[in-house]
Amino acid sequence: MLSYGAKANIKNNFDNFPKDEAMTEEIKNLLKKGEEDPILKLYQTLFSKKIAKKLIPIIFKENIIAKKIVCNLINLPEEYSLNQVENEWVTA
Repeated sequence: MLSYGAKANIKNNFDNFPKDEAMTEEIKNLLKKGEEDPILKLYQTLFSKKIAKKLIPIIFKENIIAKKIVCNLINLPEEYSLNQVENEWVTA
């Protein structure tokens, strides 16, 4: 779920984070790793500003090798022109 943009830093109704509720150390470690994912953090920031609309993991042989952030160009801040975005932004 983290690979698709789920947030691991939101508390539930019991005031716990997902890592607090995790059943195994493996799941806790995956959640901690998700919190440190810079592309996921960027996506969540852009999504909250309505600039990004989707995070797409690129999978090769069952492993995520890249992530693509799909932008919502309608909500792009005024300081960016469409040409600037097309010329300067890349898939990471």
